[in-house]
Amino acid sequence: TFIAKNTPGSQLSEILSHIAAPGPRRPREQAPAPASPFQREPAAAPLPRHTKASILLVDDEEGFRTMLRDTLEDEGYEDITMAGDGGEAIEILKNREFDLVVLDIVMPFVSGFGVLHFIHDHFPKTKVVMLTAYAEMRLAVEAKELGASDFIAKPIMRADFFRTIESVLSK
Repeated sequence: TFIAKNTPGSQLSEILSHIAAPGPRRPREQAPAPASPFQREPAAAPLPRHTKASILLVDDEEGFRTMLRDTLEDEGYEDITMAGDGGEAIEILKNREFDLVVLDIVMPFVSGFGVLHFIHDHFPKTKVVMLTAYAEMRLAVEAKELGASDFIAKPIMRADFFRTIESVLSK
């Protein structure tokens, strides 16, 4: 399995418990290569699906943003729009309302906080999930205090990503 350098203790305990659990193991040479940069993890219980929700992905890292879009599409989400920075996101939001915005905090030009304020002022029903690196966790807590629905720490675990999105869309 893959363990990120800054993995929190609670996740590390879960990963180590899963690794140490008794049971049959596949031989190492038969393990499939990861399909995406998401960390591998045990399967989670199915969640209610909101695949018709409109989602705006905002991240200045094009490869990461594209990977998130492709992963969402693979899970059946159909209405996904992308923006490469906060300024572009605001321009998109001026013309269209979204059910959910997945928003990086640290970006050039207009930060995630600037976009969060714009959404809060103009689209109070739009839900926002902030993306942050572990080193920026205090920013994620601040974003939640400013009205973000939730946050997800990078590197992202696939099941946590979908669980957070579905939980936020269900509220």
